[in-house]
Amino acid sequence: MARLAKVVAEALAAPIRRARRLMKAGARRRARAVQGPGKWARYQIAAIPKSDRKLVTAHAAFGYFCKEYGFRFVPVMGLAREEDYSPKFIAEALEVIRREKIRAVFPEDQANPKILKELAQQAGVAVAEPLIADGTTPGEGSTFEGMLRHNVAAIVKALAPRG
Repeated sequence: MARLAKVVAEALAAPIRRARRLMKAGARRRARAVQGPGKWARYQIAAIPKSDRKLVTAHAAFGYFCKEYGFRFVPVMGLAREEDYSPKFIAEALEVIRREKIRAVFPEDQANPKILKELAQQAGVAVAEPLIADGTTPGEGSTFEGMLRHNVAAIVKALAPRG
């Protein structure tokens, strides 16, 4: 009887061990895949002088990106709603853009860029290509890697010196 229990236990455990090996191998492959785009992003971002690594967006959706890639995050509109954009608020946002010597502001692809564009125009800075904030954009913006590649390319295009 003990021998039968041992045979049954071994037969049941074998697929679990195999599944564990497959999961570990899959996790290693995924880690390498994610590391690849991260290395690519760092290489691309190296073209931007550290003094120009300031990411100005309408809302506080890119803090993770700034922390990971060494940008100073300047969310000029914070978490304000459109009805909260008083003349005082606009003046303060303009002061931040000017004081920080911001070169470009970045709208988000699924947000209303009206106020951000107005701020950019008043401050005399460029409005860059919209960034993808949440992964719900069809096509390249539907995956983490696609979103990262799009955003890094847009940021480098706007902030790297032309030469």
